[in-house]
Amino acid sequence: MSYTNNQKGSSHIVLVFAVLVLGLIGFAGYRVMNKQNTKTTSASQTVTATTPEVPAKITNKVQAQQASSSLDAESIDTTLDAAQLDTELNSVL
Repeated sequence: MSYTNNQKGSSHIVLVFAVLVLGLIGFAGYRVMNKQNTKTTSASQTVTATTPEVPAKITNKVQAQQASSSLDAESIDTTLDAAQLDTELNSVL
């Protein structure tokens, strides 16, 4: 008596498992992307709220000193948005 090994149904299980793994990887990527977009949005809102007010036109020495001190107090590294800077530079070119 000879027995044959019938494995015709196992390919479906492997296919379902592969689709499940790809779906989980895609979902994790989607969550990471949304979390990064939320951080960018909240950072840009913080920048606009903390920007010191500088007069549009400086007419005397006192206003020049106020503008100088407010610019010295501003931390450029924390408020710089590289993506926005690239977009603005590309629009100029």
